Amino acid sequence: MRKVLIIQARTNSSRLPNKVLLELTEGINVIQHMYNRVKRCKNIDDIIIATTSNPEDTKLYNYCINNKIKCYRGSENNVVERYYQTALISNADIIIRCTGDCPLVDPQQLDNFISFAENKKYLETNYIGKSNIAGFPDGFDMELFSFKLLEKAYYGADTDYYKEHVASYIRKVIL
Repeated sequence: MRKVLIIQARTNSSRLPNKVLLELTEGINVIQHMYNRVKRCKNIDDIIIATTSNPEDTKLYNYCINNKIKCYRGSENNVVERYYQTALISNADIIIRCTGDCPLVDPQQLDNFISFAENKKYLETNYIGKSNIAGFPDGFDMELFSFKLLEKAYYGADTDYYKEHVASYIRKVIL
């Protein structure tokens, strides 16, 4: 099973524009810091940034390409489609979802999270989010679901809400 960590990120946030490209520490921006952390995971096969095709996100895309970070560009509003296309091109069986505004995600916690899912046999048929694990702190958000579930969401999401919030359709309609 191919496990792909997809980080959704964009630069046109209304509250803090360009936050993923802001310097976090000693010349390292938020997205690079997050990428450096998650690439230390042992239980994933690939990492891809999923950003939008909006002109504002060209600088994020270029940053990724210039720094040898895989990046896919897709719809801003239909995030389910962006994830689906990213998963499709990366041949993902399992998707681990993180957001670019949670740069402190811990690689050991990610590995533990994936191992938990594997041990509970969640990988092929179910969804697992941090709410499934007691005491998991806010700001370290991660979700895991199969490509099969993502594909059902991609073809089934029929409202703007379900298209914008990747796992909502999976949690509220499919499961």
